[in-house]
Amino acid sequence: ESAKPKQVDPKDLKNIIASMPPEKRRNLAEILLTAGALTEAQLHKAQSEQKNQPDATLPGVLLSLELVDERTLAEAISLQTGIPLVSVNEETIQASAVPEIPERIARMYCCMLLRAATTRIDVAMTNPGNLLAIEDIERITGKQVNALVGLRSEIEAAINKYYWQPE
Repeated sequence: ESAKPKQVDPKDLKNIIASMPPEKRRNLAEILLTAGALTEAQLHKAQSEQKNQPDATLPGVLLSLELVDERTLAEAISLQTGIPLVSVNEETIQASAVPEIPERIARMYCCMLLRAATTRIDVAMTNPGNLLAIEDIERITGKQVNALVGLRSEIEAAINKYYWQPE
């Protein structure tokens, strides 16, 4: 059970998704199963865990239970939604804009503000399909959110770095 999750090459993933019937392409679990990145047993485990945590999302549960390789998951979400996968690091983060999203919100939704303009912000998220998170961030910042896909490890590292407060 504790074997490392299988990483699927992004090019393979793209071909796998292209070969799937359109109605199955919309389902992230189907994509991961077809790609061999997830087994039926792992999916059932994640789904029963999701029932115990009403506000948990499938991507979040898959990552916290370490059932899916995070890059494969991010690539699958990106290909499924057409939302680009971005790097979250010093080059992509506009440090002065980070405080526009409160730390509690960044941690709650696992998201990181990358760039801010007058009326919109680019936000890297592990789950850009979480419309509740996007609405929340838009309400708090008063700006339109352009959601992008980010790796959880990179987003968490950035949150820990940019929201760090000296004692």
